[in-house]
Amino acid sequence: MKHKKVTNALLKHLGSEKKILNLSKNLQKENQVVFCNSLDVCSLVMSCLAQKAQRPLVVVVDKSSDILETGSLCRELFDGSVFYIYKEKPSNSGVVGFNSDSNYEFERSCYGLINNQPGLYITDKKTLLCSFNTSSEELNKEIEIKIDREIDQKIITSTLSGWGYVSAEHCVGTGTYAVRGGILDVFPPHLNRPIRIEFYDKSVESIRLFDVDSQLSISKRESVVIPKPLGLVSSGAGLAVLDVLKKTGNLLYITQYQKGESSAYNLELYVETFRLPVLKDRVSDVVVGEAVKKHKKIFAVNAKKTDMIGLGGATQTTGPYLKSFSIPVLGLACFVFAAKRNNPLLSDKKLPINVSSKKILGLSEISWGEFLVHQDFGVGRYRGLQTILVGKKTEENIKIEYSKGSFVFVPVDRFSRVHKYVGYGSGEPSLSTLGTGGWEKQKLLTKKSTSVVVGELIKLYASRSNPRGFEYKPDDEILSAVKQNFPYKETPDQQQAISDVLNDLQKTKPMDRLLYGDVGFGKTEVALRAAVSVVSSGRCVFFLAPTTVLSDQHFITCKNRLNPLGINVELLSRFRTKKEQKLVLSDLKNKKVDVLVGTHRLLSDDVVTKNLGLLIVDEEHRFGVKNKEKIKALKAGVDVLTLTATPIPRTLQQSLVGLKDTSKIETPPSTRLPIKTHVRRFGWRLILSSIRDELTRGGQVYFVNNDIKSLSFYQEKLVSSFPNHNVGVAHSKMSTAALEKSVLGFFSGDVDVLVCTSIVESGLDIPNANTIIINNAHRFGLSQLYQIRGRVGRGVRQALCFLCIPKKHILSPNAFERLKSIEHNTSLGSGYSVAMKDLEIRGSGNIFGLEQSGYVSKVGLTLYNKILAESIRESQGSPERATAPPSVSFVGEALLGEDYMPLVEDRLYYYQQLAETKTKAGFLQIKREIRDRFGRLPGAAKNLFFVSEAQKSFRFLEPKKIIIENSAVSFVFGSLPKNCGAKLFIEKVKGLSKKEPFGVKAKMGGASSLSVEFSDATIKNVVDLCLLFDSLFSSTRAK
Repeated sequence: MKHKKVTNALLKHLGSEKKILNLSKNLQKENQVVFCNSLDVCSLVMSCLAQKAQRPLVVVVDKSSDILETGSLCRELFDGSVFYIYKEKPSNSGVVGFNSDSNYEFERSCYGLINNQPGLYITDKKTLLCSFNTSSEELNKEIEIKIDREIDQKIITSTLSGWGYVSAEHCVGTGTYAVRGGILDVFPPHLNRPIRIEFYDKSVESIRLFDVDSQLSISKRESVVIPKPLGLVSSGAGLAVLDVLKKTGNLLYITQYQKGESSAYNLELYVETFRLPVLKDRVSDVVVGEAVKKHKKIFAVNAKKTDMIGLGGATQTTGPYLKSFSIPVLGLACFVFAAKRNNPLLSDKKLPINVSSKKILGLSEISWGEFLVHQDFGVGRYRGLQTILVGKKTEENIKIEYSKGSFVFVPVDRFSRVHKYVGYGSGEPSLSTLGTGGWEKQKLLTKKSTSVVVGELIKLYASRSNPRGFEYKPDDEILSAVKQNFPYKETPDQQQAISDVLNDLQKTKPMDRLLYGDVGFGKTEVALRAAVSVVSSGRCVFFLAPTTVLSDQHFITCKNRLNPLGINVELLSRFRTKKEQKLVLSDLKNKKVDVLVGTHRLLSDDVVTKNLGLLIVDEEHRFGVKNKEKIKALKAGVDVLTLTATPIPRTLQQSLVGLKDTSKIETPPSTRLPIKTHVRRFGWRLILSSIRDELTRGGQVYFVNNDIKSLSFYQEKLVSSFPNHNVGVAHSKMSTAALEKSVLGFFSGDVDVLVCTSIVESGLDIPNANTIIINNAHRFGLSQLYQIRGRVGRGVRQALCFLCIPKKHILSPNAFERLKSIEHNTSLGSGYSVAMKDLEIRGSGNIFGLEQSGYVSKVGLTLYNKILAESIRESQGSPERATAPPSVSFVGEALLGEDYMPLVEDRLYYYQQLAETKTKAGFLQIKREIRDRFGRLPGAAKNLFFVSEAQKSFRFLEPKKIIIENSAVSFVFGSLPKNCGAKLFIEKVKGLSKKEPFGVKAKMGGASSLSVEFSDATIKNVVDLCLLFDSLFSSTRAK
């Protein structure tokens, strides 16, 4: 909900003033000129008049910076749309190759203006002298597309190219388009989302809006209009801007400059701004008393009870940050106090965006020449996708180069045996040699080496398997109460994680679970549910955090949520005096503390309790070696829940091989929005306007500059630019007390702008901070940029991130790729993917010791994990191995053709998805995605789905091979099912012929093999036949 909903009383009063009423009435007859020496009051007047207007209201201010300042406030106050129309200076902050929303803003405004769309249009005097770069005849030129209307796709793309649209592989930025067969994606600048137009021949079959990140459709439309882009020129033969503006009605000129003759104005609003004796608008009692005497109407904005002293008759309301002011001619005074912090009611509630991200370690991310591992042939180099002729049909294969110029072509149905190489360190692996047996020998050596690791791991986790010694009996009423007072709706992932944790607590052995998910995705809530379950069973909980600041934040959260339920929460850190700490320790020993939150102070010898039930550890990897050993000792015999946003390699490794129970929260809260990320050249105009916009809506700002020496320069600049706001500083060289004071001041809302280094990379959860500016962003790594950007966007407001580079700096290819990736990768919940990406870039590291790292380098991390997991199963008496799916021989074509899916990375991605999917629902989801992004599936693509699903349809008796011919389907087996001789097997098979419309024939082959043939069957029947045949042996399994 915007401030417009809560400042209605102030706007309503302004609208009832006679002078404002006359101004609105006269504006319908002719242009009006208003003098007002306060941009804040200008915004209030503009919003008030726009609310009354029945048509577009055009306001002309003095200069372009006034557009941004008044416009940002109007967007908080005005019910309708606010548009900016101005000509940027040639030396703007845009960076070649990156999206610029200034073009989007201008196009959106021009489209609304030309089409007489109601709203508030703000321009400046300089823009009135400009012209559009088109004639009046071309002004309304557009492409109109409707469902079922015939239109040539090539004509559309040709027109778009002529208008300056750029052809791209994927449509991810405004002014781009992408073509894939009968699918045309276009991103017109006047729309918030790109559109997908699907053709059937020359007829438009459907029109859909789609999400940039997932590239999946989210809603349908009956029609769409793509207008010709417009631009402004200083002068020329084009259509004058003033002429277009006049067509919408009369103009309202608002100026801050006096001409000396009052008759030149239709209305004069002299505004007195109250001088503030201290920060945060705490106006002195003397000023309040004088204002009350002089003015008949008083407003108090964002006032607390303590602020209302002397303002008993004032009208209270809430709203964005304004300077306290009075307008003597209207008899009005307005006292504005600090905007309320962390209040979701003051934020924009927007519909959630359904986003998804591809697996970063997937084959779709590999480049030509990079290393792959084939489980059967070894390490080779990727040499692209290649279509080869097999008999009379074509097949698409991954081409892998091995030592001595040998090649292996991997067909689609064997893609699951290929993965990207991730090794140890930065060195390159040696290519395997085919036909020598060397690869099989290397795998056997690797498996043998894992016995050492397995022994250590089994010993470690065996200690966790001992019975807990007591049983949790949680109070259902208290559990229900904590669930009810959770102010947000649980996400599906969060619900599953809560269920996982509560189920663990009901088992006889202690819990040891890793919970990972992006910051702000609800990990703490899962921990609280576990804590309540333990405390209500009579045990206490330790909540361990790596820093004083974070432990204090957890303490505040736990106290606010749990104290009302009668649960005693205490804090043990440097924020407590020695006397207070002594009292807490005494209460803990006497079982008076239920939840104890703290830093490594919890690990001290004087922290004693025999009642500990649950240990919650936040970001364990950030503790030192000494503290980690103490944590390890503390874990013995108690339940452990570890929270992390980005799992470290060792933790990730343990989860990948199944040695640690894990839960992952990937779904963002329903009110969270992806962070709008912009790459810009550094300029103070951009910086100050961005900060001003955030402060205007009552928010807070991070300004990140990783050079400590220059921090004071930036702080002083911002202090002088925003004298009525508190600008703090934070860096690692500050004293602990000063740093904590500054950061906690930002957390509490006393600091509006925090100038800091990357020290905030793993910082606080501050929903009110929604703009972050990262200076010299090209010097940061991908993971670091992702983490730092994650400081904002924790609430329900749209968050903004500006990645700034120096004005004349030329980006290196690597820096360009990093910034482009972070600009595009705005998907929520991609922290895990970034961790996997870092694992790929930096190597797996010394996960299980130096000796094991050598074996990781030889076979790659993925295969090493599989071998290790197999060794663990064998050591536990479960040597069963997962068998490879049956191979498929098909007379026809089963592939995603290049003409249907042009990009290699797209084809690789979906081939891998099909290879990894095991359920009917999974295949259906992939089919829907492909249908949405690329249009109707051609015959070869349909066949591919039949083949892929057939391979995964066997549960009880899996064949070695499936043969699909034009009129017959055969299954070839290497052995008979258990407890089923050849005679019984053949009888079961022949019994099918009496029930099904297919001829069925079974025959024995050499070496105990047998085959079953279904005649009169085609590829369309193959999945049903697989399921039908498999059901015959539901009570047996193959040998």
